[in-house]
Amino acid sequence: MEFVTATRDAERAALSEVERREQAAEDKLREAEAREAQAVARERAAIRRAALAGLGAASEDLDDAVLLIDRAL
Repeated sequence: MEFVTATRDAERAALSEVERREQAAEDKLREAEAREAQAVARERAAIRRAALAGLGAASEDLDDAVLLIDRAL
C-alpha cells in the first residue's frame, strides 16, 4: 500500500497546479459517483427486502429469499 501511495504522490508532484486541481476534481467526482452507486444498491436491496416482507417472508425465510434474489441479479 505504501508503494502505491508513494507512486501516486510522485506522479502528482510532477503535475502542474492546474493539472492537480483537475485531478482532484476528477477524484472527487469518481468518489461521489461511487457513493451514489452504493446508495442506489442499498436502496434497491431495502426495497426488495420490504417487498418480500410484505409478501409474508420473515426471519430466515426473508434472509433466504433476499439471498436468492441477490444471486439471480
